[in-house]
Amino acid sequence: MMTLAVETDRSGRVVVSVKGEIDQTAAVKLLHKLDRLVAEGRSRIVLDMSEVRFCGAQALSALVRTRARADRAGGWLRLAGTPPHVRKVIAVTDLDRLLPNHEDVAAALLGRRSPAGTAK
Repeated sequence: MMTLAVETDRSGRVVVSVKGEIDQTAAVKLLHKLDRLVAEGRSRIVLDMSEVRFCGAQALSALVRTRARADRAGGWLRLAGTPPHVRKVIAVTDLDRLLPNHEDVAAALLGRRSPAGTAK
């Protein structure tokens, strides 16, 4: 099961906190939420992954699609606090260049990337 919480700051940046497992069904829900945010003009998105227990292939596809849509809208998608087991999946699939991790939400909002392998 996955839950989402969305917060928007005064500058229009959005933090989406994800908790639980992003399986096939949850990936569809996540993609719809992220698509809606971009369509509403909120294309600067930080995805707080710190409480994700599982991230399947469909979730990675949803993140890549969202990143492309956000880029086209002049925004970005940044991951924050990604757990080691999820970072490993992202690295193994060679998506770490497209989906870089930031140590935490604050660093992601500022665009400060974590050195490879050191994010918590």
